[in-house]
Amino acid sequence: MMDRAIAERSVTPSQVDKIDQMVRLHAQACVTMPPLVMLRRLVADFDELQRLVSQVQAPTTLVRLYACSARVGALVADELMVLGQTHRAWSWHQSAIVAADETRLPELGLQVRSLGILIPLYSGDSREALSMAVEACNLSGSVVKKSSPAYALAATLKALILAQLGSIDERRAALDESGESFVRLDHAGKIDSVFGFSERRWRFYRARTFAELGKFDEAWQAQDCALELYPTDVVGDPTIIRLDRALCLVRRNEIDAGCELAADTLSSLPPEHCASIFLGHGKKILTAVPEKHSNRRSVSQYRAAIAESCQIIGAM
Repeated sequence: MMDRAIAERSVTPSQVDKIDQMVRLHAQACVTMPPLVMLRRLVADFDELQRLVSQVQAPTTLVRLYACSARVGALVADELMVLGQTHRAWSWHQSAIVAADETRLPELGLQVRSLGILIPLYSGDSREALSMAVEACNLSGSVVKKSSPAYALAATLKALILAQLGSIDERRAALDESGESFVRLDHAGKIDSVFGFSERRWRFYRARTFAELGKFDEAWQAQDCALELYPTDVVGDPTIIRLDRALCLVRRNEIDAGCELAADTLSSLPPEHCASIFLGHGKKILTAVPEKHSNRRSVSQYRAAIAESCQIIGAM
């Protein structure tokens, strides 16, 4: 019986190495590839992983396959979040957590949970996002905190969310911890990947935090630093940075400049990268325009840019 079970194992350690490498490449490709393209690839690979997990495998192989499933599931949830499919994103996030917890690997569990904070953050549920960020930070043991991109992400997102919701003392402590968690990262932790936490990504969230605090000069400087670090083939974060900058301008009562920047940003998006996450972010700018300025030409032109983006997304 045991001989038969061993013979029926379908995956060798070297094959799992290749699957691990594939997942790492996916996490890097997600930074630059259009979300729908990545979503199709990820779902297909997740289905294959599910098939392998359902077969007889050596215990160590099974743990590795669960780890790959958790990471791919988390990436699927992240792409669905970008596309505005929040309900499906939550479902995939929960599946990723189940797979991660099967491995009993603390860093993997933190990795999946930290990335999941973005789902409520971008869907507008700041309190749920804060709850998840606090939980993720509390799950981190002292060893994990020393050089963990997942912890650095959770701590940095916590600072951003507290800038929206928290008390002054909480904001200061969270912003300090965000900086300290980034400084602790080694070179491997700062790779340009969904599962890494690069300097440009840290500066991106830091700029957003300053903007939420109303520290527009600091936000502007951090935005400049972040934009200088992004290559031209990365669309997502630079788009949000420019929309954040437009929002800062509107909040400083520079209505024309803010709306013109926002309109140019949305209009310059490649159609394959046009996604609900940018549209939702862009609508905040309109909301910030005072009623007395709602009929300005720049505001009307920006409304037209948003309507055009809606049509592109609807056609996808």
